[in-house]
Amino acid sequence: MTATPIKELTIVLASQRSGSTVLCQDVTAVGGLGVPNEYFLKLIGKNKPQNPGEQPVLEAILQGQDPERPEAAAIKMMLNQAPPIATYIDGAAPLPPAQATQRVIDWARDRFERVAIIALVRDNSLDQAISKAVANASQTWHQDSEAKKNEKAGKPAQDFDHSSDSFQLEILKALPLFIRQKKIIQKIVRQNTDIAHLLRYDDISAQPDETAQAIAAHTRALGFSPQGQPSNRTLKKLVDSDRSAQIKASFRAFVERHSG
Repeated sequence: MTATPIKELTIVLASQRSGSTVLCQDVTAVGGLGVPNEYFLKLIGKNKPQNPGEQPVLEAILQGQDPERPEAAAIKMMLNQAPPIATYIDGAAPLPPAQATQRVIDWARDRFERVAIIALVRDNSLDQAISKAVANASQTWHQDSEAKKNEKAGKPAQDFDHSSDSFQLEILKALPLFIRQKKIIQKIVRQNTDIAHLLRYDDISAQPDETAQAIAAHTRALGFSPQGQPSNRTLKKLVDSDRSAQIKASFRAFVERHSG
């Protein structure tokens, strides 16, 4: 078994467009838990390592090492990343997302002294699907970063036709996926009640201080050493409430038009 200085691992478990980037900022701001991000991406992209095994997984986790507490690390695992990561760990054929996620968690439980899961769901799956469609259409995934780049390049984030059939089909394609993923994450939390804490998009978007307190309380109860600092951030949506209402109206009209 490969040696690692990591003794404590915090896993942020989420799906796309659920607010996970902000949640990762909260985990980092709390302090003492690590710096979660999508470090597993390098294991599933074009430049992924050729040899499977736990070593590339451990190296990815090490990137989330806490600067003040090197024995602690954190990583964000999107639900769709679990199957390839589980395959790295045991070399078996890819598992369905629910089984693969549990396999990664079981491995982490065996590999580290302490494991905490901070899970996140977005109750309104339609809003989540719309957010993904908007991100794809505008080529802007995070308001604070890409939006500024796009504006400099003359491509504002809201420069897309939300009434087009192609845009509506993007929403329709994403909606059932996000509904399934929400149910899987909720199931994973129920299967791991001793180490998992479930947060919701509406709560983290409106209550940053309470979110930080919940993260600190959960990890402290598991033997971690969070510093308990509040997060100084805001969650900025890609479209304002008026545009969001227009998009929903267009989607409802699209569904009615194609429902007989």
